[in-house]
Amino acid sequence: MTMVFSGGSSKRTKIDEHGGYSSSSNPEMQSNGGEHNEPLVRPLGIKAAKRKGKGVAKGSTDEISREISEMNKSDAEQMNMMQQYLRLKEKELEVKLEKE
Repeated sequence: MTMVFSGGSSKRTKIDEHGGYSSSSNPEMQSNGGEHNEPLVRPLGIKAAKRKGKGVAKGSTDEISREISEMNKSDAEQMNMMQQYLRLKEKELEVKLEKE
């Protein structure tokens, strides 16, 4: 079996004025009708997306502390209302027992 190679160099030569190779061999560049070549917008890769997902939560600690404080105030108000309700029910029960 004999292999025959057609002539030519094994090195690639740059063909455009910006020093790039042909557009078919350079998929990261997109031609805009002969005008400037702009890089394609590509989605994040799997590893980059995972790193982004594991990032620190956005928001300052002051903001988070303020939200927790507001939740605690809400819980305290709810507890106060429940205690008032309980006292009212106890009084109703006392009145009912006195009548008997």
